[in-house]
Amino acid sequence: MNKQQWLCITPDYYGALEKRREVRAGLITLGGATLEEPVREGQPMKINGSVLIVEADTEEEVRKCLERDIYYTAGIWDAKK
Repeated sequence: MNKQQWLCITPDYYGALEKRREVRAGLITLGGATLEEPVREGQPMKINGSVLIVEADTEEEVRKCLERDIYYTAGIWDAKK
C-alpha cells in the first residue's frame, strides 16, 4: 500500500512564541510557521502555529508522529485544536 501525504495544521498555545524559539532544533525538513499577519520589514514574525506535510499510512501514525515532536512535548502546539 502506498503511503498517503497528510497536511497537518498545528496551532500554538497563545503566548508560546518564546518557548517555540527555545526548543526548535531544526528536526522538521518540510513544514513551516503560520503567521497572524504578513511579515513586516523590521518587525519579528508573529508566529501562531505550524503547517507540516507528513508521509504516513494512517492518521493514527501521523498523530503519533506529531505527539513526539518537540513543539508538542514542550507545550507549544495546542493539541485540542
